[in-house]
Amino acid sequence: MHLYPLPLLILIPLTTATCTRSTLSAKTSLFFSSAFSSQNASSNPLALSPTAKISQNNVIHPTLDTTAWSSLSSFASDYRVSALDTTLCSATTYAPVLNKKGEHGLLSLRLQVSDVASEDPGKNEVTELEILYAEKGAHMFFAPELLPKSAPQMWKTPQEPVGAVDGGNSSLTHTALIVTANTYPTALSAGSTTTIAGPTCPRTENGVPVTQHCNEGLAAFKYPVPERRWIADEETGIVWGGLWFDKNAVGRGDGLFLHEYFAVKGGRISGVDAVMQTLPGEYSGVWGTGTGAAEVE
Repeated sequence: MHLYPLPLLILIPLTTATCTRSTLSAKTSLFFSSAFSSQNASSNPLALSPTAKISQNNVIHPTLDTTAWSSLSSFASDYRVSALDTTLCSATTYAPVLNKKGEHGLLSLRLQVSDVASEDPGKNEVTELEILYAEKGAHMFFAPELLPKSAPQMWKTPQEPVGAVDGGNSSLTHTALIVTANTYPTALSAGSTTTIAGPTCPRTENGVPVTQHCNEGLAAFKYPVPERRWIADEETGIVWGGLWFDKNAVGRGDGLFLHEYFAVKGGRISGVDAVMQTLPGEYSGVWGTGTGAAEVE
């Protein structure tokens, strides 16, 4: 698994990385364009590694042809949220889509890309491809039509210096962005209001606005969050979390598999946008637990 635990993140030599934002952006664009043009997976449009691991909704797939990729027809709007992580050479993108039957879906994509010194993005093989695909019935909250036609500015603008909120004049590092985002699942698990959040922090789930502030209502949950995998975009402050809300542990009989996107601006979370799918019964994450539930530093 290429999503490093936090202690290792600080040891990665950033000066030697060859991964670029343009390569990561090109790979995510290729995923959608090849799907919309009905390419066959055997043509390998994404330059998948021969040993690439593919999953959808926490189920391993042998090929792209057996995933939602093969049924997509177009974007449903211009709404996009992305994180490009050149430290890990990983990319995530979330968008409302239409399938070939004209039905709405929400697709969140995570790609792990090989870090190769090349001007040709095709030389950088995709080694991991993870899809979370939510459609009608995925959860009681599902209303992609409620999303605006394009994402709010907080999802598009550069990361603000920490001084924009509480002093200092530098932006958060890769690790600090993840530490900040991690305060949300930690607060949810404890049912507390300890999320490091800005004065405004709306939360949306599968297109549905659920709270005006991400510290609201957490006392009603107290679900363990044992799986926490992270990707952070140091340019925009967007952090992606692959999370599991273990409702089964508190007697609910199921849980929530989520791709959460956090907009970290000025050192604090300013918005949370989640794509999620209810999964019944016992859960075993096919990508591991990442940093897990322990506090990260």
